Amino acid sequence: MSQSAARFLVAAVVAVTVAAEVAAVAFAVGVVPVDQPALYAVTALVQVAAGAVIVWNFPRHPIGWLLVAIAMTQAPFDAALSYGRHGYAEGWPGARYAEIVSLSSWPAGSLAIILLFLMFPDGRFLSPRWWWVVAAWAVGATLLIPGWILNPRLGDDLSAGVNPLAIDASWVEPVFAVGMTFIGTSLVASVLALVMRFRRSHGVERQQLKWVLLAAAILAVALPATAALWSVWPPIRYAPALALTFLPLAVCVAIVRHHLYDIDLVISRTVAYGAITGVLGAAYAGIVLAAGAFVASPVAAAAAAAVVATAFWPLRTWIQDRVDRRFRRARYESRRVMADFADLLRRGEADADGIEEALRTAVGDGDLALGFRLEGTTYDVSGRPRELTPAPGRRVASVDTGHHVVTLVCHRGTDDRLVADVLDAGRLALEIAALQMELRRRLEELDSSRARIVAVADEERRRLARDLHDGAQQRLVSIGLDLRHAQHTLNGSAPPEVDRTLDAAVAELGNAIDDLRELASGLRPASLDQGLASALRELATRSPVPVVVRGAPERFATEVEVAAYFIAAEGLTNAVKHASANSVVLTFVREQGQLVLTVADDGTGGADARRGSGLLGLIDRARAHGGSLTIDSTPSVGTRLLARLPCE
Repeated sequence: MSQSAARFLVAAVVAVTVAAEVAAVAFAVGVVPVDQPALYAVTALVQVAAGAVIVWNFPRHPIGWLLVAIAMTQAPFDAALSYGRHGYAEGWPGARYAEIVSLSSWPAGSLAIILLFLMFPDGRFLSPRWWWVVAAWAVGATLLIPGWILNPRLGDDLSAGVNPLAIDASWVEPVFAVGMTFIGTSLVASVLALVMRFRRSHGVERQQLKWVLLAAAILAVALPATAALWSVWPPIRYAPALALTFLPLAVCVAIVRHHLYDIDLVISRTVAYGAITGVLGAAYAGIVLAAGAFVASPVAAAAAAAVVATAFWPLRTWIQDRVDRRFRRARYESRRVMADFADLLRRGEADADGIEEALRTAVGDGDLALGFRLEGTTYDVSGRPRELTPAPGRRVASVDTGHHVVTLVCHRGTDDRLVADVLDAGRLALEIAALQMELRRRLEELDSSRARIVAVADEERRRLARDLHDGAQQRLVSIGLDLRHAQHTLNGSAPPEVDRTLDAAVAELGNAIDDLRELASGLRPASLDQGLASALRELATRSPVPVVVRGAPERFATEVEVAAYFIAAEGLTNAVKHASANSVVLTFVREQGQLVLTVADDGTGGADARRGSGLLGLIDRARAHGGSLTIDSTPSVGTRLLARLPCE
């Protein structure tokens, strides 16, 4: 059959089905409640629509035509049932028998379900041996249909209340029971065939079978419950129609759009909320009955409602966790990885730096990348800038982790739902990692700010030192020379008091010049222009105790040399003034991208940074350049300052 012919035929069948169901509902209006005819009409229309969609996309697919045939068969029987009930009230001909025929047609529906389970998803039996299931149904239908039509119990469902075809024969009920057994066995066997096919399947076929197995599970609950409670609880009669409505939808989605929906999620939610409904419903009924014996009914109902409302979320979490463990193992394991990591993080047994690796393990994606966006820039967990952009086959998911930080995850495009679940399970860990990243960024910004302040201050010291040397100091020297010239010009003709005054003035000028030199060297020594090694050796020559300088004459960044010089100068001053040292050793070396400076003396030791501002100032200076300074000062042994300053 060509595609156009198939589409024309299926469109005609849809039109006939719609007409029959409209007639069924129309016959029921004003005579009987329309809820049941309307529900049956919806079931038939959903079946024919699902079949039509499959045929429209795959004209030769047997499952599509099977669904169309089911609906086309059901619709006339639905119309016959409404005609019979309306006709009974209006006295129409054949109304009673139309009801009987319609109410005896349900075995045909069971055959449709059996064939669907045996043939799904490719339209072929699992093997020719499974034809026995259809044969068993035929035997069961041959026995059941007369056993039902001639059964007095059928009168309970007829408008007249009496079955005109009923006979008082002892064999009717056993024949009906045997036929029901055969058909029930056929249904169970068809489900078994579906399960066996599922166990052998993989890939796309496995995902398709999950949809139908879910529908089969719903029918497995609905049909026995309906059979058991048919005469006891009338609302249960709607259950088969509702369950049968979901079956064609599941079949259609499985064949046409199985890749668009997460069937594992559907199964998990269905089982979980079904279990929650059952447990909470039973709890509510039990509490109402128990409390009703002691208090008024409204109070009991309110107490039951309060207990159910309180228990809902913990119960939902507990049940969902166990359902996921069984039906969504991948999701369960992934969430468990992140939950365990968050737990280790809370106990201090893991570091937030490991969150990216934990996410990779949870998702099973070794290329997964994690970033945190702060103030328009993306950083990794260590606080280094990072670019996260979508690539072919990969996407970037975002989640708000608070504190003005957005978490970004670059992952495989097929892992959207899994990544969302994992991020939800690891939200606490993500928030901790985001806070840690933000703290690192703030500390780096603080260090950079301090380094800039120190650099500006050093430059200002250098300018002041130059100005003092080139300005005030030179003028003082000039004044001193002028005074000496004036003294020589007098050539002893001035009173002795004048010579003494001039000598004292020249001496004070010398002291002032020395003070200026000392002040200028404290700001920034000019010897640093020749390098750190030269400056430290010049510093050693001015020390009152022997100083050994060890280090290669290599150059470092200006700000690093200045910081190292002042650390060495302060350490040397402390050794002389406070530690009463007899000797000092200054050592500097480039090591793994750092300038390592050591100031070691043999003084009294016992230095403590907390008891003075000098050592604290050295620590702050080292930190301002992104480095560190440690103090090892053992009493009666000596003090050793170790400074590490980045120099790359």
